[in-house]
Amino acid sequence: RREVAPFLNLGLFALALLAVDRTVAAYPLERVGDALHRIPLGALTGALLGVALGYLALVAQDVVAFRIVGCRVTLREALVPSFVAAAVSASAPGSMITGGGARYRLYRGAGLTAPEATAVTMVVAGTWVLGLLALAGSLFLTRPLPAYLASRMPGATGRLTGAALLALVAAYLLLAAVRSGRPPRPGRFAARIPTLRLALAQIGASLGDWLCASATLYVLLSSVERVSFPDLLAAFCVRSEE
Repeated sequence: RREVAPFLNLGLFALALLAVDRTVAAYPLERVGDALHRIPLGALTGALLGVALGYLALVAQDVVAFRIVGCRVTLREALVPSFVAAAVSASAPGSMITGGGARYRLYRGAGLTAPEATAVTMVVAGTWVLGLLALAGSLFLTRPLPAYLASRMPGATGRLTGAALLALVAAYLLLAAVRSGRPPRPGRFAARIPTLRLALAQIGASLGDWLCASATLYVLLSSVERVSFPDLLAAFCVRSEE
């Protein structure tokens, strides 16, 4: 297995390069350069800041997931591995599988086992969903939807949907408050029901990720066209749910 591992890594790296090449080929460098020149320096700086803060939020999600699984990883220790795992998950097909494999290989030296890596990946995926539910539920419940969304989701339906999404988040928090800390059953994944504090940290880290990503897009779009941040945020959530 040790002899095969380097070739497997090279194969995965080659596939990643191929995916990047096909993606970049759709955008000629001249057009990319022209688009960048049309963006004001302040907007570009703000977008880069949003990206950096968004990746810090992704790292925070990993740290919280490790705490839930029962492993201790500091924010500093997770900076590079979490960044690489998130980049692999976003760029390669089968994001949960590739992200979990990347986490296992990067954290294996710290004693992470394969079941724990699987559990961390599943917790991170659940954290992503929790933030989406909380954000979308709050938007749908508290403000009118943009016209292009209202045609697909009338006001009453939107509010009911928002209430249902927030009810799911509340149910998770209630479960964490009532049954937190119980060890997993034998033969199950290493993840356990988190404490209420960790469950709130999950939602906070995920909301940070969602808000930073949407704010980055808003900064870039608002530099060339007038857009409403709440409307863009609602559209961002809906497109992510589809």
